[in-house]
This record gives sequence, C-alpha cells and structure tokens, in this order.
Amino acid sequence: MLQKLAHMLARVHHLQVPIRKEHSTFFSQTAAHLEGVLSDDRAEKLIEKNNLKVLSVEGVKKEYEELQQRVKDARVKTVFCYNDFRGSNILVSNTEPGKIVFTDLEYAGYGSRGMDICIYMHEWGKPSLSDMENRALAPDEVIRHFLSLYLEGVDLVKPGYSKRPGNGVEDILKEVKIATLQMGLFSVLMMMNMRKSIIDLVPYNPDGLMVS
Repeated sequence: MLQKLAHMLARVHHLQVPIRKEHSTFFSQTAAHLEGVLSDDRAEKLIEKNNLKVLSVEGVKKEYEELQQRVKDARVKTVFCYNDFRGSNILVSNTEPGKIVFTDLEYAGYGSRGMDICIYMHEWGKPSLSDMENRALAPDEVIRHFLSLYLEGVDLVKPGYSKRPGNGVEDILKEVKIATLQMGLFSVLMMMNMRKSIIDLVPYNPDGLMVS
C-alpha cells in the first residue's frame, strides 16, 4: 500500500498543469504573513506582554531571509504539488482492494516536492498533523524508505530520473528537512499575524496564539 501511495504521489508531481508555476504556495503565504507582522507593532507588543524571550519580529524576519537563501542554495525542485498530502485526504477503498483515491485538492499548485513528503512524514505514527504535543518528523530511515519507493514511481513516469543530479534519496531528504523549516516558520508567522479566529466556534485569543 505504501508503495502504491508513493507511486501515486510521484505521478501527481509530474503532471504538467497549465497554471502559473510559482515556486511555493507556502513561501508566498509566509511572505504575506511576514508583511502583515511588519505592518504595525501589534506582534511586538504581544511578545513583550507575554515575556516571550525567544521570539522577536526581527528574529523571524531574519529566519525568513535565511530560509529563502537555503532553498536557493539547495536548488529545490519545483513540481506540481498536492500541498495538503495528509492521511485525512487519502481514501482507501473497502470494496476494491488496493484502490487509493486522493481528495481535497483545493490547495494544489506548483511548489517544492519536499513539502508534500514533509507534511505526510510529520503525520507518521501520529493520529493527525494537528497533534501539537509531538511535532517531530518521522525518523530518517522511514523517510528514506518512502523516498526510495517515490523515486521508483518517478522512474516509471520519467525513466532515469532518479539517476540525474539532484534527484537522489539524500537530495530529496534534504528538501524535506528544508520544507520542515518552511512549514514551521509559516505556522509561527500565521499565529503572529492572526487578527481573528479562523474557526467560528473558537474565540479569538491573541495571547494564547503567541504563547502556543
């Protein structure tokens, strides 16, 4: 089943969809949140109020700039991405053995292949991605196994792909680790920039967001 899942993701990543090829949906959204944080002193006041010594607006700005450079230096590959590749969006048929269906593709677009794998590997062994008590990425050996299956699938679509420079297991593992940093920074900036609750039934609590 894992092999089939990896092969399906490989096929998604090599679709040629006639839309704008931005490098990363996560980066554009992260940049928008950073702009919002820098637009006034609201975040700084909340940081000071809650005595958050390890968090600062200048600090996250510097991390964003360093992360951009890290992505550039790693020559992260751009492919068509799911951008929400997680267990709750993967359906396994009860009536047709081995049949898998991908759902909820509203965030699909061009981005980093490492991001899709990063999201899936953050769920590995956990009830869901929202398990805030354990945010660790799956062990490297688990990721390497998935990547070997993934590249096996890519080679079926594009023979010889895994032998080309930048397409080995260790190359994509590095991209997954970079994507983990991207996802973390995105979450921090989203919380810092949030002006209202995104869930109607959950009261807006800016202090709680900053502390979390």
